[in-house]
Amino acid sequence: MIGKICKWCRAIPKCPVWFLCALLMLVTAAVTSTQAHAQVQADLVLRVDIVNGEVTGDGSDWNEDAFKFLQDALSEANTYLENPQHVDHSVDIWVAAGTYLPTQGVQDTSCFDDQTYCEQCCSFRMRNNVRLYGGFAGSEDFRHERDPAANETILSGDLGTENSRTIVRAENVNESAMINGFTLTGAGGSTITGYAAMVMDSASPLVIRCRFIENQAQIGAGLTIMNDTPSTAHIINCEFIENSGTSGAGGVAVLNTTWNVVFVNCLFYRNNPGPTATTHGGAVFLDNTHATFRNCTWNSNTIPLGGTTPVGGAAIQANASQAVLLNCVLWSNTTGDPPHGTWAEEIVFPGYFAGDPVGLTFVLNNTCIRGYDEGDLGGVGNIDDDPLFVDENAGDLRLSPNSPAITRGDNALTFPDVFNVADAVSYNPNLATPDLDLQWRIRRCLVDMGAYEQNVLPDCPGDLTGNGFVDVSDLLALLNEWGPCEEPFEPGGCPADLTGDCAVDISDLLALLGNWGDCESVTTEAPPTTVEECLNRYEPGSSELEKCLLWVEEQQHYLE
Repeated sequence: MIGKICKWCRAIPKCPVWFLCALLMLVTAAVTSTQAHAQVQADLVLRVDIVNGEVTGDGSDWNEDAFKFLQDALSEANTYLENPQHVDHSVDIWVAAGTYLPTQGVQDTSCFDDQTYCEQCCSFRMRNNVRLYGGFAGSEDFRHERDPAANETILSGDLGTENSRTIVRAENVNESAMINGFTLTGAGGSTITGYAAMVMDSASPLVIRCRFIENQAQIGAGLTIMNDTPSTAHIINCEFIENSGTSGAGGVAVLNTTWNVVFVNCLFYRNNPGPTATTHGGAVFLDNTHATFRNCTWNSNTIPLGGTTPVGGAAIQANASQAVLLNCVLWSNTTGDPPHGTWAEEIVFPGYFAGDPVGLTFVLNNTCIRGYDEGDLGGVGNIDDDPLFVDENAGDLRLSPNSPAITRGDNALTFPDVFNVADAVSYNPNLATPDLDLQWRIRRCLVDMGAYEQNVLPDCPGDLTGNGFVDVSDLLALLNEWGPCEEPFEPGGCPADLTGDCAVDISDLLALLGNWGDCESVTTEAPPTTVEECLNRYEPGSSELEKCLLWVEEQQHYLE
């Protein structure tokens, strides 16, 4: 591709041909070798399909060769890793769309309480060096082909007569264990602290692209993290929706951990404690811990009380803890009691009502919070303007085009994509983690607040001239804007800055080349160079064929 660009460039007046081409080739090789990281591959891949798998399957392939039940695949992974010859090995378990119960398949040890079978006690248990991936259709050859949004993979606690106390349990595991791309729903029935849809007990597995929906527990019904974790725990691109705690926060509880717990691009929506709860927050409760939230959003979480005791903290309550909020949005989280309309209705700590200062309980920077008071909360770059969600009543908490939260974050406070959240074949860990929609972060020089980056890029990034192709005319337009973007940084003010780093440079040139060709074709498909290629690629008489022929004619013109 670069050779073709150079050939076209030689035919264009005023194009710095040989210097530009040589520099482009050298820099491209350097950037590719230093920034591109390959997708991590496992030593063993097991497949699970509740619909097409067989109880006699061994997980070696899809259809009848797949395991039917997830517990059977977990058991096989344990057997494999316990072999002394596989000490340093890892196992990936690919799970196809469908609903999986922890009581199906081989009975895990968690199903027994004092040697007595306990259906409610059954859980999917995580272990080191085993990665669980949901979102498969059941025919994929490669992991990056999965789509959790289209192929919902549900781990359910709805057992019929009663509900699982905990659906997924992680005990004494580290980041080599991962759960990625699942919906956890239907946990409930327990009035004892320490049960939730997912429990991390002295553990720090990776939790990525998971949804915790309609779970019930005493506190932290979606996710409970408790006791000392072996390292920093990361919860990335996850959603906590309509979870309920009988005596405290419905979404998340973090209890008695010395290591930091980091939440990135997470969404907390309509979580609440039960009607008799008197403390412990609405969405998140922190007790004797440290937690950092980067680019997270809270909305419509509630504490439905109706007495005379003020409560507050419908989004977060922190007890003997520190909560750091960076590039976040907290808006319209409400309590049944005062203080209404103040920041304390969003976040609170027990000493607030006794007049104690915030101190280091909450650290806020570049965050949008209702009722923000600089004198109380301090921090830099914070705002108290309505973030103008697209439709908060329907749960669409993306930012509308005129939201004041756009470009109000701090790029240095984003979280680097060290875990390859989008599951790309190759990725750059130095870039910010993609947003909750897996879209690029930092689109307009400065990152947005909240879990979603407002998408103002054209449907075809790189088509700077708007002719339906990314071609030589766009390359020239990019070179014409080469250099730092000019302030003020506004949407659309620096269109050639494709990577959002406030400069038109080699990274934008590579991004443009990556989208080279017909905007309606797959971006990884090489652009056509002959009439014959167009005829083979598109239907006769189609608009795609017409555009392809125009493309070939245009490129031949540049080469003449």
